Amino acid sequence: MQYLDNVSSHLVNLFIYFAND
Repeated sequence: MQYLDNVSSHLVNLFIYFAND
């Protein structure tokens, strides 16, 4: 399930990126 793990952290990073804008 490493792929899902990567996708999850990627989405979290995107969310933080947009939230910081």
